[in-house]
Amino acid sequence: MKFTNIIFTSVLALGLTACDNSPNLTQTDRARLEQQAAAGNAYAMNKLGEYYHFTPALDLEKAKSYYERAAAAGNGEAANHLGRIYTNGEGVTKDMVKALEWYEMGAKLGNKEAAYNVQSVKSAITK
Repeated sequence: MKFTNIIFTSVLALGLTACDNSPNLTQTDRARLEQQAAAGNAYAMNKLGEYYHFTPALDLEKAKSYYERAAAAGNGEAANHLGRIYTNGEGVTKDMVKALEWYEMGAKLGNKEAAYNVQSVKSAITK
């Protein structure tokens, strides 16, 4: 419980929300997230992935790396982001099979958007 409160408090201090796909991070905020990510915090890993994916600091390799680590640590939103990267061919070769795998992982981890994307991609693959 104490660890959860620390994470929640840190997230509030950074001004980030679960729906914020373009975090406006100061250098200090980013450093805090990097510390949390290094300690295994999947939420922080995902937020750093979003930072490198959706802001002018665009670095798709870093984004993908953070998303992969976050998904491996159980973050369904990160798996959904990876599905989107492969669906759109963002910094990778477009690959609907890989996209489907990531969306399925995200859905299994409880991400509703990923669950919807599973159905969309399956429809696109069978056409």
